[in-house]
Amino acid sequence: MGQTIRNLFCNSEKSPNNNWGTSNKDRHEREIQSVGAGKTIVHDITFAVVKNYMNNCKAKGQFDMANEEGEIMGFWLVSNLGFDSYCKHIKKTCERDNCKPKMYFSDTYPNNKTEMEEAMGATIEGRLGLFHYIHRMMETLNKHFHHYSEVVTPFFGLPPRKNHYQGINQRRQQSEPII
Repeated sequence: MGQTIRNLFCNSEKSPNNNWGTSNKDRHEREIQSVGAGKTIVHDITFAVVKNYMNNCKAKGQFDMANEEGEIMGFWLVSNLGFDSYCKHIKKTCERDNCKPKMYFSDTYPNNKTEMEEAMGATIEGRLGLFHYIHRMMETLNKHFHHYSEVVTPFFGLPPRKNHYQGINQRRQQSEPII
């Protein structure tokens, strides 16, 4: 029953029998393919997405690219996590007329730096993505260090936590009458 409903849905998405004469599948593909990049490209591999696919899916992750506006330029299921598995998608995307990025952000930078420059052009600069930069820094910190929360809390822009005993002493002083 579930497979039949899934097949009906897939067939209806591919059908041009609708008000605009183009299938939803083609319309969505064209919309994503029309997205370009003028300044930056960000790419990443996500693993959690693969859990949503059927068991016969041999993908290890989903490779995606976005531009400086956060618009998705493309996403592909990749069978392995090596650079060669997604390099062809980078090359194809960068061949678009409206895709002239000056910089790219990657979770693997500076690994594969030369391959990325070959795929995107030698004039493009690479950087480690901010999330991954913070993650790498956080991994180097000792979480059992007694000043860990004092150091980390302001880093994330959170208000500082009061010392437990400091709060108790303040409450005690407030409740005592002033003579």
